[in-house]
Amino acid sequence: MKRKKLLMLVSTICLALILVALPLAAACEGEVTPTTPTTPTTPTTPTTPETFHLKVVSGMPEGHSGDLELEYWTTELESRTGGRVTTEVYLGTLGSPPEFYDMLKEGVIDVMSMGDAWAPAQFPLYAVNQLPFTYPNWQVLSDVLEELYYAGYFTDMEAFKLLYLKPTEFMYPFFTEKKVTKLEDFEGLVMRPPGGPIFTATVEALGATSKSLPGSETYMALQTGQVDGAITGAQNAVGRKFYEVCKYAITDAPVFGGSFFMIMNLDTWNSFPADIQLIIEQLNRETYYYFLRGQMEQMADQWAICEAGGMELYTIGAAELARWRAACADVVGDWAAGLDAEGMPGSEMVALVNAIIARYTQ
Repeated sequence: MKRKKLLMLVSTICLALILVALPLAAACEGEVTPTTPTTPTTPTTPTTPETFHLKVVSGMPEGHSGDLELEYWTTELESRTGGRVTTEVYLGTLGSPPEFYDMLKEGVIDVMSMGDAWAPAQFPLYAVNQLPFTYPNWQVLSDVLEELYYAGYFTDMEAFKLLYLKPTEFMYPFFTEKKVTKLEDFEGLVMRPPGGPIFTATVEALGATSKSLPGSETYMALQTGQVDGAITGAQNAVGRKFYEVCKYAITDAPVFGGSFFMIMNLDTWNSFPADIQLIIEQLNRETYYYFLRGQMEQMADQWAICEAGGMELYTIGAAELARWRAACADVVGDWAAGLDAEGMPGSEMVALVNAIIARYTQ
């Protein structure tokens, strides 16, 4: 009997141990929660960056020093945008310069190297760079134009995006046959100045007759005697090989300043995303100084090339130059008065120009 009771006790203890062990075992294993199958995701296709192709135009022939910075600007633009902006450059081959203004405004082209003399009616304020016998050197002219632009005077450029200014060397008298040494020698001569009312008025104030011609036709006009001379820069004279048809040039009579500028169609500019606009703005400033540096490096060489081509270079002296300046004094006043009459700040600009020049030449 005792044996039977002992067996029952042992069985009860074993059963109790089993009942206690089962929950512990389950806890050790942990509960397994069923998972819901996930739907496979479709790989995303990388977004292709938007690209832009620009038609860039200049009225200068290939190799002309007036566009010495153009290759730098286009090459750097393509490189810095990683090919998102590409360019196609036309040098003197896509119409005539006076047509470029409308082509740019209508979006036929995107960027152009423009001279205000090519469209004088459209850029009346920027013609301040043309005032005869006003600027002591082209570096001062460069500083004056910069100050006037950032002061907001060149409102005639508001239809476009100005990229950078291109102040060029001064323009000097070149002659085919007659060696002009005094003011009276201009009488009877036909001279080709750049286009625009200031240039024409200056030639006539000196006593010559002005004949307007496209730059591309000037060489032939000099060669055939249609004109007796031209007023232009030594760089342009070299670029267009005037030393082949002109015998004389005066090197101490800088008649006009000169400046081109790079402008972009406004819709083209506004189509760029912010990061490309920032790249272009940074590049524009660098290119401006690249152009100035190139101008300085080339200045001395141009006269040497003219002389090597058979041209006689000579000077007229300060006293005679003062006579020429006095003869053209009314040209400046008349230009300013004409703008004043049309509600533009002509006289104000002339006064500011003189103040800036005085500051730079003290």
